[in-house]
Amino acid sequence: MKTLRLIGVALLTVLISVSVSSCSKSDDDDNGGGSTSTSIEGTWYLKSLKGYRYYVADGKVEPHNSSKNPDVEYDESSKSVDFTLSLRGENIHFFNGSNTTFIFEKMGGNEYICKRPNTDIYDRIVIKDVSKDRFIFEWWDNYYKDARGTVNDTFKDDPPHFSYGLYTLMRLKNQR
Repeated sequence: MKTLRLIGVALLTVLISVSVSSCSKSDDDDNGGGSTSTSIEGTWYLKSLKGYRYYVADGKVEPHNSSKNPDVEYDESSKSVDFTLSLRGENIHFFNGSNTTFIFEKMGGNEYICKRPNTDIYDRIVIKDVSKDRFIFEWWDNYYKDARGTVNDTFKDDPPHFSYGLYTLMRLKNQR
């Protein structure tokens, strides 16, 4: 979940800015649509995660509240869901505190691609909203089949679908 959180923060940053050129945690990212300056770099915590399924044939979206992917809510004291975000060019580096860094590579607009470490699985990250204290993104599981961004065949169940999570991250109060 920390990985998803980090990815979400990275995606949201890309959506806000036309281009990102900062390389360190202290650099800021300007909001291309407003007068405020927002930086996603720093330490965040996962506030909520809601799971969904998207059905390809009809575009239907429904909650996915199985025991494997339950909806969750956290508060700032839940240290198990803290993560650190940093920017490297237009890419977002999502560090979950367990020596795993996920790299969200910008594809265009508010969309990123992320190859899971030590796998051949490529996920899609879509930034939905970003502000000084909140970052919201979607993490689409196993969406791409390669690094070129070729959309994967959907899961083989009946009917075919993609699973995704809607992540809401909040900046730690000591980072504001």
